[in-house]
Amino acid sequence: MVATERLAILSAVLCGLLVTSAFVFIPTLLVSLFLDSKLPAASIAVQGFPLFSAAFIFFIFNLTAIGYFQSIEKVAPSIVFALLRGVVFLVPAFILLPMELGDVGIWLALAVSEFLTSLSIVAYYLANRNSK
Repeated sequence: MVATERLAILSAVLCGLLVTSAFVFIPTLLVSLFLDSKLPAASIAVQGFPLFSAAFIFFIFNLTAIGYFQSIEKVAPSIVFALLRGVVFLVPAFILLPMELGDVGIWLALAVSEFLTSLSIVAYYLANRNSK
């Protein structure tokens, strides 16, 4: 089971890095899939995508960890982590970060929420790793 756990986490991190890299290095191409490049929203999105992409590594890690906890029937931690990432950390991040950082805060709110959830998952895992 430890090998499966490691493979899942490694795959999540690698996929997160891949998606983040795409959003950092080719945001114009990605935005053009959804918006005409002549629209003002397109230039805003091209500027924001690299910031927004910081969330993907943590996002994929969190979903993998939550799915793992569900698969080993640890329902309570999986529910707690899902609530942390979707409500507890996200709502305050969307309220507070734009107040402090302006538009940059809007783009980084998801990343902050996902990062804090990842820290919570790692802390939980480390605190409970001997109780398996």
